[in-house]
Amino acid sequence: MINEKIDCLCSQIHSLDLNNTHSVQSEERRNRSGIFAYTIAGAEQFAGPNSVCCDKNGNIFVSDFDVRLNSIHKISKIAPNGKVSTLAGSTQGNRDGIGTEAQFYFPTDLCIDEQETIYVTSFYKPDNNDYFKSAICRMRKVSLDGVVSTTATVKVKGTMYQMGICVDRQGNLVIADANTDMIRRATANGVVSTTAGSRSGYHDDSATYAKFCIPWAVCMDNQSNILVADYGNNRIRKVSPEGIVSTIAGSQPGYRDGLGSEALFKSPTGICVDNKDNIYVADEGNNKIRKITPTGDVSTVCGSDQDNGWGEIQLNGPRGMCVNRHGNLVIADRGNKRVRIIAFPEMTKFVILCLQNIPNVVLLPEIIKYIANIHFSKIL
Repeated sequence: MINEKIDCLCSQIHSLDLNNTHSVQSEERRNRSGIFAYTIAGAEQFAGPNSVCCDKNGNIFVSDFDVRLNSIHKISKIAPNGKVSTLAGSTQGNRDGIGTEAQFYFPTDLCIDEQETIYVTSFYKPDNNDYFKSAICRMRKVSLDGVVSTTATVKVKGTMYQMGICVDRQGNLVIADANTDMIRRATANGVVSTTAGSRSGYHDDSATYAKFCIPWAVCMDNQSNILVADYGNNRIRKVSPEGIVSTIAGSQPGYRDGLGSEALFKSPTGICVDNKDNIYVADEGNNKIRKITPTGDVSTVCGSDQDNGWGEIQLNGPRGMCVNRHGNLVIADRGNKRVRIIAFPEMTKFVILCLQNIPNVVLLPEIIKYIANIHFSKIL
């Protein structure tokens, strides 16, 4: 019965105009598990979304850039009603400032702390030499009103313009340095130190002797472990608070669900964790989103590079991810130039039951709550 209601309502979904101020357009797909995927903002609004984070009010922030010369390098904001605006940045450059006066160069990753300060990794060259010979990564701080400043710098020792970041419980930035194959930390005073890693390779051990290969992204779990998307090793790794590095899942490159090392990934580029310590991975090489339970069981949430007849959403190079306040996934689908929301069955079935008689409703999680609060008062 629920599936019939879902299918019925899906056939009616078009767009929603909140207060006649902004029309939100969305495509929706549902897979066999009842998981819905929505495009909250599309290609006409982004050059190349690379990472996302969410604040407590439901706003989504997106690091957005194009590799072409003199193109867009900025941080965008998606409001709960789907309206997209520029928080900071414009064309490529290296300048602190307010709003569009500030400039970024390859803003590859971003995260947000408990005080709702956004941190961004951005690159620049201090002289007129080639970027790939003398680049420096700047840790930029962006307030919610668009004020941009620099908190720390890390010298780039290679040609890989990628440094993933997250914030630990002490307010330090945790950095996945893809150039040195190390996990670093930057304090609020700008002091940078090595947390784990020695040189390129694969080895589980204590922090000093462990090896990573192009660690692409990091996040913190609820036990203060650092979780690492180890791109070059096709594995998901963990750095404990005591500095012990271990492998959670993955082995050789490929695609397979399973337990721990039985599971296969191909070039993981994004990682986040929910409040139950389930880990979600952007498996870029397979164009899929994967889930790892606390027991190490790996499954596929969604993703397909072809139409399988079930409406499975097609991803193209998914990168950064986060979990929003409703427990749904927000994904930077870089190759498709879209920001997606993945809503799980518990959320979507509930909303279908509540909103089945309201026509032309876009099933965006933030908008769903907005409408439900109006039409169903105390339901949510």
